[in-house]
Amino acid sequence: MGGAGDLRGVRVGEFSGFAGNGWKEEEEGRSHGTLDGLVNVNSLFTIAVFVGLSLTTPGQQSLENRACDAGIDVAKKLLVFEVVSFSFFLFSSLVAQGLKLAINLLNSKDVDEVFKAHINLKVLRFGMMGSAVGSVMGCVFLMLSMVNVIEIRLVDLEKESGAVDSSVEVGVGSSGGGPIMQPYVGMEFDSEDDARRFYIEYARRVGFVVRVMQRRRSGIDGRTLARRLGCNKQGFSPNQRAAIGPEKKPRPSAREGCNATILVKMEKSGKWVVTRFVKDHNHPLVITANGFSTEGDKDKKIEELTMELKHQEHLCVTYRENLLSFMKNVEEQTEELSGKIQVIVENVRRVESKLQKHSRRR
Repeated sequence: MGGAGDLRGVRVGEFSGFAGNGWKEEEEGRSHGTLDGLVNVNSLFTIAVFVGLSLTTPGQQSLENRACDAGIDVAKKLLVFEVVSFSFFLFSSLVAQGLKLAINLLNSKDVDEVFKAHINLKVLRFGMMGSAVGSVMGCVFLMLSMVNVIEIRLVDLEKESGAVDSSVEVGVGSSGGGPIMQPYVGMEFDSEDDARRFYIEYARRVGFVVRVMQRRRSGIDGRTLARRLGCNKQGFSPNQRAAIGPEKKPRPSAREGCNATILVKMEKSGKWVVTRFVKDHNHPLVITANGFSTEGDKDKKIEELTMELKHQEHLCVTYRENLLSFMKNVEEQTEELSGKIQVIVENVRRVESKLQKHSRRR
């Protein structure tokens, strides 16, 4: 009878031991998975920190006006926020790794080792909360740094609009804004467009309008080999008076036989070189106070700046949508992280309860 009782007691003890081991293994696997998820989330946000730093250059600008650039203070704040965010994520990951080690000790098969380790469950809970707070603070500073990223990559639209108005009113390189660079024979340009833009800017500052004139093409591939530009008053208007009918009052001619011109040719090296330049005009040059020779030039400049502003507004909408999407993902990750932390809390409480019951039985 005694032997049977002892055998029955051994079997019950073995069964309870197996059940306890199975529960501990299940809790250990669940806790490890939760902490691994926490470390993975921290790693993901850490990558976002370095991506934000690599894709942001404080010297970017949307318009030629340097007043539209983000200030150096914004770049400093961005750097501080990114570093602080990285520090919080690193701290959270290190604490999470420590929690994994502590849970391994708590779920050890040899209970005596757990007590020899002298693990304080209050400290364990404090570390768990520290890891959670580190992740949350890292997310907060990461979002603050994203605001600075937007400020650097996009200028404020009101400020940009003011820059457009000032550009139209003052004019880039207007008279009195510096010495006028004059073309000369032998002057080189990288392309035909560069030569044309240079001469148009020169004409605007001197006080005449450019007319695009002859062009010489290659007979083999049709590419442009030479281009001649001149004053819009070059040549004479043909006599268009009708032979039959009443004589009409002639309109004033815009052409006065001006010989001012420039000829650029493409060399074998690919450079465009000025081969002829006539400076003198036979008519008065008109230089307006804002640097535009005609109302057409002013309207064209306004149109270009308006198109640029619309383009920047489109970019602003795109960046705003990306920022909202990123913040939404951060909120989702934060909620998921909170759920995982709650699971860790429950697991630690269960382990603590089991250990207390085991100590009472002893």
